[in-house]
Amino acid sequence: MTAKISAPRPAYLAVLVVAFVMGVAIAAFPGTAAADSVRDQSWQLTSLHVADAHKITRGAGVVVAVIDDGVQTDHPDLVGNVLPGIDIYTGKPQGIENGEYHGTEMAALIAGHGHGPGHRDGVLGIAPDAKILPIKISRDGSLGDANNVTVAIRWALHLGADVISISLAVTYDADLPDALAEAHMKGVPVVVGAGNDRQSALPILDGTVPVMALRQDGTIDPISQGVGKRTGLAAPGSDLPVPTGRDTYAPGTGTSMSTAIVAGGFALARAQFPKLTADQLAALFYRHATDLGDPGPDIIHGNGSLNIVDALADSTLTESSPATALPTSSAVSVTNFDSSWLLTSVLIVGFIVVTLLAVVAALVGIRRRGNRRCAPGPAALPSRTRSTTR
Repeated sequence: MTAKISAPRPAYLAVLVVAFVMGVAIAAFPGTAAADSVRDQSWQLTSLHVADAHKITRGAGVVVAVIDDGVQTDHPDLVGNVLPGIDIYTGKPQGIENGEYHGTEMAALIAGHGHGPGHRDGVLGIAPDAKILPIKISRDGSLGDANNVTVAIRWALHLGADVISISLAVTYDADLPDALAEAHMKGVPVVVGAGNDRQSALPILDGTVPVMALRQDGTIDPISQGVGKRTGLAAPGSDLPVPTGRDTYAPGTGTSMSTAIVAGGFALARAQFPKLTADQLAALFYRHATDLGDPGPDIIHGNGSLNIVDALADSTLTESSPATALPTSSAVSVTNFDSSWLLTSVLIVGFIVVTLLAVVAALVGIRRRGNRRCAPGPAALPSRTRSTTR
């Protein structure tokens, strides 16, 4: 049976997000006249001291892939910050359909620059000088198969993403670990939502940075799941103003929002420390997170709440030695050993490996000559993926 993305939930898919927040709180932002109040209501900016972070970097030169239902390229808060991206069904630049606005909401929280005089109106993102790379996986109002997320991750890597943000609840797909491993190998952090009323499969997989949602008072928003493992972050995700149309806004709540906030933080860190690996970027934020709950990391709060400014100002990281500043969890310190045996061992193992590869190559060549079927094209990057969910 093909794994499927879980059913639409509040604060995950644009249609339901808009219906929910507009029904209970749209009066807080009545149309265009409310654009200036949007900034006043964006409590994440003061909570995370974003103005101080922007004195260090605003994320210029960084590309953040948003895997979602597309992004409105001409929204006033985003114009100029959205790359063409791709629709995984068509292989062409993405676009949005009626009712699809979830991806635009996430993009604004990550890289919105606001609008109006001095850009003081509308949504200001965490990394306003970063670029958004939309990877559209929806069609006819459905996000389709869980495999679509796997394909989208590979498209994001192929198109040059520096950070990947996934604000979707996803069920398990057998190919997901391989796609995440590819992102890890290329040094691209994958920031994912923990889930709202049910746990997403992504947070528990290696190679992801899971995120849970906090309310303004610093407590867990009741809608949010815990991060699901002892590494992860908590970030603002309750009643954050987001665009619900070209000139309308409404408060959004859920791990979708907090995931976008953390992805914006990673964009700033990537701009500040371009040579760090994905593990090192994650370790940077984990080390500077503000502990929540019981002392130390736990499976609910992960490492604690996001602290962007301290992470960016980390004085132990230098351009001359970024690769050793934050060793990964698997790093081992070895001192006072004789390295001569190591060279001999490497040569022996290398000879064995080369010999085995030659044998395998010969066998494969024989098999191919006996069976003249053409090998498939680049399966990791199909131009069209069939959806079984409508």
